[in-house]
Amino acid sequence: MFHIGSKKLDGVARQIIFFPWGGVTAFLIFFIFIFLLLILFSGAVGYALARAGIPRSIVPIIFFLELILSSVNIPVYRIRSYVEQVEYEYVWFMGMVYRVPRYVYAPDVITVAVNVGGAIIPTLISLYLMIKNVYILPEFLLATLLVSIVSYLVSKPVPGLGIVTPAFVPPLATALIAYLVYPIYPAPIAFVSGTLGTLLGADLFRLSQIPNLKAKFVSIGGAGIFDGIFLSGIIATLLI
Repeated sequence: MFHIGSKKLDGVARQIIFFPWGGVTAFLIFFIFIFLLLILFSGAVGYALARAGIPRSIVPIIFFLELILSSVNIPVYRIRSYVEQVEYEYVWFMGMVYRVPRYVYAPDVITVAVNVGGAIIPTLISLYLMIKNVYILPEFLLATLLVSIVSYLVSKPVPGLGIVTPAFVPPLATALIAYLVYPIYPAPIAFVSGTLGTLLGADLFRLSQIPNLKAKFVSIGGAGIFDGIFLSGIIATLLI
C-alpha cells in the first residue's frame, strides 16, 4: 500500500508519499501485475472472439499478433495543411521599441497512417465473420451503419489529442443494436458492427477534420489492441 498526502510534524514538512518496495522488487511486482492483467484481458478477448465465431484454436494467435503489431503503423497518405505560428515584429514608437506578435499560417504536412493491430487485424476478423455468416449480410451492414452513425455523433476531434469518443457509449449502443437487428445470434453482429462501425464513424467519417487536430502524425487505431476500434467490438460481444 502507499499513501498520498503530507503533513507537518514539529514544524518540519513530512512527505508521506512512499512505496513499501523499491528497486528490483518494485519492478517485479509491476511486471507481475501487468502479466496478470494481460492474462485476464486475453481471457476476455478470447471468450468474445469465440462467441463471435472465431475458432478457439487461432484465438491465441490473434491475440499475440494484436500485441506484437500494435506498434506498427503503415503510412497511407499525406494531407497538406497550414499551422498557425507566431512571428514577432519590433516597432519603434516615441523612442521605445515594442515587440508585437503577428500570427501567420505556415504550410505543413500531416501523415495519416493505419495501425496494424488496432485497425487492420480487427477489420480482417470482421470480414472473416461476414463471409462465414454471409446469409445474414444485410443484418451486418444495417448494424454497422447504425453503429457508425452513433459513433460519429458521440465523437469529436480535440486538437492535440485526436478523435475522442466516450468509452462505453459505442459498445452499449452496439450491443443493443446487434440484439435488435438479429436476436437469434447477435454475437458476430456485435463484433463486426462494433469494430467496423467505430472505425467508420469515429475515424473515417472524420478524415476531413484531421487538419484541425494540429498534429503531424495521425494513426487510425493507433493504440493497438487497447484502441476503441477493437475494444468496441470485444465489449459489445461480451455484453450480448
